[in-house]
Amino acid sequence: PDAVAAKAVLQGLSLPPRITVLLEGESLVNDAAGLVLYRFAVAAALTGAFDAGQAAVSFVGLTLGGVAAGVAFGWLVTLLLGRLRDPTLSVVASFLAAWAAYIVGEALHVSGVLATVACGLVMGWRQHAVLSAVTRTQALAVWNVIVFILESLIFILIGLSLRGVLLRLGGDWHSILGLLPAAGAIIAAVIVTRFVWILPATYLPRALI
Repeated sequence: PDAVAAKAVLQGLSLPPRITVLLEGESLVNDAAGLVLYRFAVAAALTGAFDAGQAAVSFVGLTLGGVAAGVAFGWLVTLLLGRLRDPTLSVVASFLAAWAAYIVGEALHVSGVLATVACGLVMGWRQHAVLSAVTRTQALAVWNVIVFILESLIFILIGLSLRGVLLRLGGDWHSILGLLPAAGAIIAAVIVTRFVWILPATYLPRALI
């Protein structure tokens, strides 16, 4: 949802391409890291024990392992795509690659989500070298339709889950209004943190280089 929301908002803004790419990429990594941290939170809630040091080491291992697995798998997939001559088969293979990257990551006991993100970034970076213009044009059209459907489904599912959230909060607007200050503080913190992170990430590497 984070990446989808960022992409939907950025489409209506005239930002520099570098900022747009960083915001969309950071949103993808945010979702992946959030799912890894959520796994730790569920484990801590079920076991009743939490070791911050061990959790930090496990988080770093899952993150780096997921990225490494995704990069390696992405290179293998691009080698395979380079041998396919049928555009339809190449498009189908790109869909299967996303699922396979997640399965490989989980099988290696690392972050399957980060593996999928890393694999997708490698495939996007290498597509001009391994895919023909006809294949890229067809893949772009297919993926645009699929992405639109998936983005719509995400927001529909979030909306459908709202009723259950309201019921768990008491089912009346008075209880929800009491949470507005906390919700506003969280939203403000997220927005400020994102600007604090994105601006240095954009301009510091350029200044250092």
